[in-house]
Amino acid sequence: MRRSQPDKRRHRVLLAVDDSKSMSETSTSAFALESLALISNAMARLEIGDMGVVRFGQQTPELLHAFDSPWGSGAGAEIVGRMRFDADNTIDDRPMMELLEFLDGVLDTDASDAGDGGAKQLVIILADGRFHEKEGLRKAVMDATGRGGVMYAFVVLDGGKGGSILDMQTVEFVGEEGGGGQRPVFRKYIDEFPFPLYCVVGEVGDLPMAVGGVVRGWMEMMT
Repeated sequence: MRRSQPDKRRHRVLLAVDDSKSMSETSTSAFALESLALISNAMARLEIGDMGVVRFGQQTPELLHAFDSPWGSGAGAEIVGRMRFDADNTIDDRPMMELLEFLDGVLDTDASDAGDGGAKQLVIILADGRFHEKEGLRKAVMDATGRGGVMYAFVVLDGGKGGSILDMQTVEFVGEEGGGGQRPVFRKYIDEFPFPLYCVVGEVGDLPMAVGGVVRGWMEMMT
């Protein structure tokens, strides 16, 4: 018979939360903490499996809650207390690339310990979606999302200052310099978003439906 409930030994959810100054500047830091609490508590109630939490945006991502640690009543409060939203990234920093590299090591380690077939893992990234990395990021995302047994979902928190991410544009100058000169080509920022699976959430009340759809898709993919 097909199992009606997931095997908790082989299903793991990892929440990666952007702890950078960008979240404060766009007023999405409180949104991120509310989202973290809502999602983590929902996952714990559903008993989907082991859960981990990572913060990124600093020079090195940090594992705040390991998969093998029980999710008790004090776990959420401890994680919230360690979030600062003050990491100041320069144009040369690579916070998203470093997160993917960090998770590659974490997920590889856990998959090797998960027994037959490896761990079935879901990574949910909570961030404002505003990152400047371009060189190599799209390939890094393709490599990460192409790994077997892992699904990446990016939840864009879009409820703060600076306008909606859906209205942002990027500009690229095309043509040869000199002569006719170069001309600007404008594109919607979200149309070039590097993560293939993402959703834009403007209010905490929209999270259950958005994340519920992600989890259902994950479970269908894994079965």
